[in-house]
Amino acid sequence: MFWPLLSCVIVAFASAPADAQISSRYVIGCPARCDKALCPRIPADCPAGQTLDACHCCSVCASGEGEACGGTGKLGDPVCGEGLECSIPAGVAYTATVRRRSKSGVCACKTTDPVCGSDGVSYRNICELKRVSRRAEKLQQPPVLFIQRGACGKAQDNPDSPRHKYNFIADVVEKIAPSVVHIELYRKMTYSKREVAVASGSGFVVSEDGQIVTNAHVVANKHRELGLRNSDMDYIQTDAIINYGNSGGPLVNLDGEVIGINTLKVTAGISFAIPSDKIREFLAEAYDRQSRGRAAAKKKYIGVRMMTLTPTLAKELKTRHRDFPDVTSGAYVMEVIAKTPAAIAGLKEHDVIISINGQRISSATDVSAAVKKDGSLKVVVRRGNEDAILTVVPVEIDP
Repeated sequence: MFWPLLSCVIVAFASAPADAQISSRYVIGCPARCDKALCPRIPADCPAGQTLDACHCCSVCASGEGEACGGTGKLGDPVCGEGLECSIPAGVAYTATVRRRSKSGVCACKTTDPVCGSDGVSYRNICELKRVSRRAEKLQQPPVLFIQRGACGKAQDNPDSPRHKYNFIADVVEKIAPSVVHIELYRKMTYSKREVAVASGSGFVVSEDGQIVTNAHVVANKHRELGLRNSDMDYIQTDAIINYGNSGGPLVNLDGEVIGINTLKVTAGISFAIPSDKIREFLAEAYDRQSRGRAAAKKKYIGVRMMTLTPTLAKELKTRHRDFPDVTSGAYVMEVIAKTPAAIAGLKEHDVIISINGQRISSATDVSAAVKKDGSLKVVVRRGNEDAILTVVPVEIDP
C-alpha cells in the first residue's frame, strides 16, 4: 500500500532536476534552437541601429557608446553596435566566461583615436562620428563622412608632421601611396575579342570599405566634373605638373592630406584641381542618394570648364598669352567640350565670359546660376580685344 506512494515521490523528485536544467539553460545560456517567436519586440526607432543578440537569434536595438551590454546571456540581451565592444566597468573584456557570471558591462568604442568628419568637426572617435551621422540622416540632413584619422587641421600644428622634416617628400609619398590607384578603361571591339584602351587616369581610396574617387571622364570616357556637372565649380590653381595619367589622382599638401583632385593642365606651370570641399559635397550627395534609393535630379549643362578670373590669375595669363584680354574679372573658359551647346554656339578656350542676359558676370558661380535659371543665354565674351555675343541653349542631362 505504501509502494505506489513512494514511487510517485521518486518520480516527482527525479523530474525536478530536468525542469530546473531547462529553466537554468534558458536563463544563463542560449536555446539549442532559435525560435523567433520568443524574441522581444523591436522598438520602431533604434538610435544605434539594429544587430543580432548574443545568441545570434533575435534582432535587437544595438547599444550605443556608454550604454549597457551583456547581462545573463539570454535571448534579447543588449549587444553593442558596429565598432563597439562590451567592457566590464572594472576593465575586464566581455567574454563568454564573464557572460556566464551574469555580469553586465557598457559599450566602448574599439578605437580611441580622434577622427575628422566631412563637416570639418573633430570627433573623439569613429563611433561618435557615426552616431552624429545617423542623427543627421534622421533629420533629413547630409550624413557626416569619415575624412581622416586625427583631428581636423591637426597636422599643421604637429611638430611630428612631415613638413617639419628635411626629407619630407619621401615620407609623404610613403603615406599616400597605398591609397592611390591607377585606372585604365578598355573597350572590346565589336567584331573581335581584342580590347583597346580608351581612357587612363588615377584615383584614390576615400573610405575604409574601398570606395574610390576619380574624375568622371576617366571611367566614362566623357568630359564631366565629378557628378556635379559644372554646378558652381571652383578650382584650385596649382603649379603641380599634371601629365597624362595624373587626372583623377589626389593633389596633396606637405602633410599628405588631400586638398583636391587633379583635373586640367592649361599650360606649363598652370594646372587646376577640384577642391576637397567639393569632393566632400559630392560624396555626401552620392551617399544620401544611395541610402534613400533616389536618383539625382537632371541638371542643365553647357559643356565648358571654367574658373573665376582674379586679378592675379589675369596677370599671370597675360604674361603667357599676349592676346589675353585686358580684363581682371569674369569667368575664364579653360576648355570647351566638343559637340556641346557651348561649342555649337561658338564659345572658345581662353574666352572670358563678362555678361549673361544683361547681367554682369564676375565669377564662375554667376555663370552656373544663370545656366540653372534661364532656358536661353545671351552670352557676351571678351575675346582678345573684342566682344562677341553668343546664344547658348543649355541642355538637360542625366546625373
